[in-house]
Amino acid sequence: MHLSDKIRLAIRCIIVLALLGIPSGVVISQSSVIDSLQEVLTRATDPIQRGELLLKLTRLHTRDLAKYRTYLDEAASIKSFAGDPKWAVQITYLRGQFEERSNRFDSARVYFQIVLDQQNTGHFDTSLVSAAYYKMGDMSRREGHQDQAIEFFQKSIQLDEADGDQHSVAGTRIALGVIYKNLGLYDEAVEYYNQAYQTYEAESHYENMATCILNIANVYSRQAKYSEAITSFQKALEISEHATDRENLQAYIFGNLGNCYTQQGDHARALEYTQKAYAIMKDNAGPEEQATMLIGISNSQRKLGQINEAIHTLEKADELSKSGDGLLQVQARIQLLFYHTYVDLKRIEDADKAIGLYLKLHDSLQRQEVSKQLLEVNTKYETEKKENQIELLNAENKLVAANLRASKNRNIGLLAGFIVVGLLLTVVYRLFQRTKVQNAQITLALKEKETLLKEIHHRIKNNLQVISSLLALQSEHVVDDRALSALQEGQDRVQSMALIHQNLYQEDHLTGVSVKDYFEKLIRNLFNSYNIHRDQIKLELNVEELNLDVDTVVPIGLIVNELVSNSLKYAFPGKRKGTISVSLGALGDLLKLEIMDDGIGMTDKEIESLGTSFGHRLVEIFTRQLKGKMRIDGTSGTRIQIDIGRFETVPRPV
Repeated sequence: MHLSDKIRLAIRCIIVLALLGIPSGVVISQSSVIDSLQEVLTRATDPIQRGELLLKLTRLHTRDLAKYRTYLDEAASIKSFAGDPKWAVQITYLRGQFEERSNRFDSARVYFQIVLDQQNTGHFDTSLVSAAYYKMGDMSRREGHQDQAIEFFQKSIQLDEADGDQHSVAGTRIALGVIYKNLGLYDEAVEYYNQAYQTYEAESHYENMATCILNIANVYSRQAKYSEAITSFQKALEISEHATDRENLQAYIFGNLGNCYTQQGDHARALEYTQKAYAIMKDNAGPEEQATMLIGISNSQRKLGQINEAIHTLEKADELSKSGDGLLQVQARIQLLFYHTYVDLKRIEDADKAIGLYLKLHDSLQRQEVSKQLLEVNTKYETEKKENQIELLNAENKLVAANLRASKNRNIGLLAGFIVVGLLLTVVYRLFQRTKVQNAQITLALKEKETLLKEIHHRIKNNLQVISSLLALQSEHVVDDRALSALQEGQDRVQSMALIHQNLYQEDHLTGVSVKDYFEKLIRNLFNSYNIHRDQIKLELNVEELNLDVDTVVPIGLIVNELVSNSLKYAFPGKRKGTISVSLGALGDLLKLEIMDDGIGMTDKEIESLGTSFGHRLVEIFTRQLKGKMRIDGTSGTRIQIDIGRFETVPRPV
C-alpha cells in the first residue's frame, strides 16, 4: 500500500525543517488528528482496520518515541495484519525509523535494507522504498559521509520521479541543497533550492515556498552577500503572509534575519528582528528555541551598551535552558556570554564564576563526544569483525564444495578407468592440478583475511591513540584540577583499550590476548601516568598464562585500570611507600581477580559512598557484564576481589 501524498509530504517537511533548526511540532499541528484517530481506534474491531489506525498513530508520534514504540508493537502483535507482506514491510520501515530517531544507525540500516530488498521481488512499494533511500541518505549526511548521502538521495529522487511524486522530489532536493551548502558548493545549493521552489510554487504551497527562499537567504548570508540575503529574507516574509501557519514561519525568518544583521555588525536591526522572533516564539516554541533567541537578543543589547538589559535577558535564557533536557550546549553559550558581559562591567568575581561554569559545561560536552567516538569505534570494529568472519566461512564453504566436486569427478574417473586407462590418468592429472590451484587460492585468501584483521586492529589502535592525544591536548588548556583529573582518567581508559588492539596486531594470534603481558604494560603505563617512582610503590603481579578473547579482556582491563588508578591516587597519601598486588587466575568455572594494596584502607562509610563515584559505577557495570561478584575489604589496606563467571579462553598458537 502506497503512503498517501499528504503523509509523505509531512514526513519530508519534518526532515527539511529539522535541517533548518525549526521544530516540526510547531509547524504541523497534529493533536486534533491524533484525538480523532484514537477515538476511531476504540470502536474498531476489524484487525486490518485496527492495524492501519495503529500505524497512522505511530507515524504521528515521531517526536514521542515511547508512544511511537507502543503503537508500533501493538500493530505488529496483530498476526493477521502483520502477516500480510504489504503491511509487514511498512512495519519494518517504521522499526527502522524508530532506531534512526534513537540514533542507533547500524540497527536502522538493517531494517531499511530489508525494505530496499523489496526491489528484487519485482513487486514493491515505490514510495516506501524511496523513503528508505531518503532515510539512508539522511543518516549518512549526519555521520559526515556526504558523497554516500548524495547517492542515496539521488536514488530516492529517481523513484519519486518515476512515480510522479513531485512533492517528495522537491523535499529531497532541499536536503541535497543543505548538503551542498555545508560543502561550500553554494551555486549548486541555490540551484536545488530553486528547483524545489518551482515545484511548490506550482502547487501554491506557501509554507514550503518560504522555506526554500529562507534556505537561499542563508546561503547568501554565509557568502557575506548581505544585500542579496536581506532581499531573499524579505521575499520569504512576503510569501509567509499567505501561509496557513504564518506567525510561526515568520518567527524563524525574523530570527535568521536578525542573525544576518548581527554578522554585518548592525546590532540595532539585529535586536529589532530577534525581539520580533522571540515575541512569537515565547508562546509556541520549546525551551531550546526560546533560549537561543534570547541569547541573540542579549548579545545585541550588550553590543549596543544596554548592559543591564543584556544581563536580565540572559537570566531569562538561563532559566529556560534549565527547564529542558540535553541543553548543555545552550547553557555553555549562556555562561560564555555572561562572562563577556561581566568583564565589560568589571565584575571580576561574577566573571570568574561564569567562566568556571562554562568550562564545566564545555568539559561535559567534550566527554559526551569522546564517549560517542568510543562507541562508534567499537561498533565499527564489531561490524568489521563479523564481516570478516562471514568472509572466512564463505571461503570454507567454497573449499567444501570444491572437495565435493573433486570427489564426484574422481569416482567417475575410477569407473571410466576400467574401460580406458589413459582416460583415467588424464582425469586424475586434471583433478590434481585443479585441486592444487584451489588450495593455493584458499591459502592466499586466508592470508589476505589475516592481513585485513591485523589492519583492522591497527586502525582501531590508531583511532584510540588519536582520542587519547585529543584528551591530552585538551588537558593542556584546563586549569581546574577536577576537570584535569577527569581528562587524565578518560585518557587512561582509552589507553587500556588501545593496548589490547596493539597486542593483537603485533602478534600472529588475532583473536586472543595474553593477559599477563597486557597487565604488565597496562599497569606500568598507569605508574608512569601518575609519576610513581619504583622505590615508592612496588608492584606484585601474579597472573596466570591465560589467553582470553577480546570481549573478555576489554571489560577486565577497564576494571583493573580503575582499581589500580584508585590505589595510586588515594591509598598512599604524602608520598607514603607501599605495595600494590594484582592477581588473576582460573579456578573451576570462575576467573579470580584480586587487586590489593597495603595503604591507608577504607572505612565502612567510605565503602558505602563509593556508589556515587563515576569510576565505581563503571566497575560495577563491567562486573555485571562479566557475570561477576565483587567484594571489598578496607580493614587492612584495601582488598577487592571479583569472581568472574562469564569469560572465554582462546588457545595459544603452536
